[in-house]
Amino acid sequence: MITEALPQYKRERASDAVYQIIRERILTHFFPPGMRLNLREVAEKIGVSMTPVKDAVNRLENEGLIEVRPQSGTYVTQIVADEVAEIFEIRMALECFAAERAVNYVDRASIEKLRRILDELEQPTPDEQARSAYVNRDFEFHTQIVALSNNKTLLEFYHGVDARIKVARMLYSNERWTRRVKQASSEHNEILERLQAKDGEGLVKALRRHLERVSRALVEDLRQLAEQECWPSQPRNGPAMERTSSS
Repeated sequence: MITEALPQYKRERASDAVYQIIRERILTHFFPPGMRLNLREVAEKIGVSMTPVKDAVNRLENEGLIEVRPQSGTYVTQIVADEVAEIFEIRMALECFAAERAVNYVDRASIEKLRRILDELEQPTPDEQARSAYVNRDFEFHTQIVALSNNKTLLEFYHGVDARIKVARMLYSNERWTRRVKQASSEHNEILERLQAKDGEGLVKALRRHLERVSRALVEDLRQLAEQECWPSQPRNGPAMERTSSS
C-alpha cells in the first residue's frame, strides 16, 4: 500500500507548446518582423487545432511580439528605427525626471533589491531564451528606479513607452550582444552607486549616458537590418516546422 503522495503526471498544455514554438520562430527571425501569419497553416504544420494557436497568439500579442489587425490579419510586430529613436527620447525624459524624485525616496531595501537584479543580469546569455530573460530583468531594473519616484501616473506612462523598446530589443538582438551587455553592466553599477549616494545630478547624468548609448546601438541595428533586408531562411533552433506563408 502506498502511503506517501506521488507527483501527478501532467501533460504539457498544447497552447504552451504552440506558444513556445511560435515565440522561438519570431525571436530567431524565422517569422521576420512584418510577416503576416496564416494561423490555420501554422496549426496544420504543428499538428494542433486552432484553439491552442489562438491562445498562443493572445499571449504573444500581450507581450507585444504579435499584432492583430482587424479585417487584416495577424502580423509579427515590426518596429522601425525612427520610431525607436522617438520612443527613447520620451523614455529618457520620463526616467530622468523619475530619477530626480527617486533620490528622495530610496532606502536600503530598494538598493538591495536593485543589487539582486544586477547580480542576475551578470548571468550568461548564450541563447534567445536567456537574452529574453535578460531584457526582462533589465526592464525590471529601470522600472524599479521609476517606481521609486512615488508617482503612479508617471510609472504607468513609463510602462507604455518602455514596452515598445523591450519588444525591439528582443526582436533585433545580434552578435554584438555580449559586448553591449558588458558595457551595460558597468553603466548599471554606476547608476546604482549614484542612487545609493542620493546624488540626483550624478544619477541623471549616468542614466542619460546609458540610455543615449543604448538608443544609438539599437537604432543602428534597426537601420542596418532595414538596408540589408536579410533574414534567415531556416530556423536556427527548436522543433522542426516549415516556414508558413501568408494568406
